[in-house]
Amino acid sequence: AYTAMALLLPGIVCWSVVRVLANDLAGRGWPSTNSAISFATLVINTGLNMWLIPSYFAYGAAIATSVSYVVGTILTLVVYCHITGVSPAALLVPRIDDLKDVIRVMRTFRTKGD
Repeated sequence: AYTAMALLLPGIVCWSVVRVLANDLAGRGWPSTNSAISFATLVINTGLNMWLIPSYFAYGAAIATSVSYVVGTILTLVVYCHITGVSPAALLVPRIDDLKDVIRVMRTFRTKGD
């Protein structure tokens, strides 16, 4: 079970980016774009599952899901950057101000817990 979960982890981490960007796209009036990307991800996932599960069982399913999520993330990033004009680096690389915000929020939670 550990190996299957480890194989799923890259896809799950990538898909968390999709959830944030997809909500922003929908708010900007592009919900059908999210549907198209989700459908493409579904098709990729289904095809890879049909190919990998017979030989690799649960590991094949984990690999198929992870790969399809990574591809869906790349598609979402490309579309999002095209629509907004924001670079992928600006979305994915934390800045010093981002880290300062995280520290500020953590301190707020720490003082509320005292």
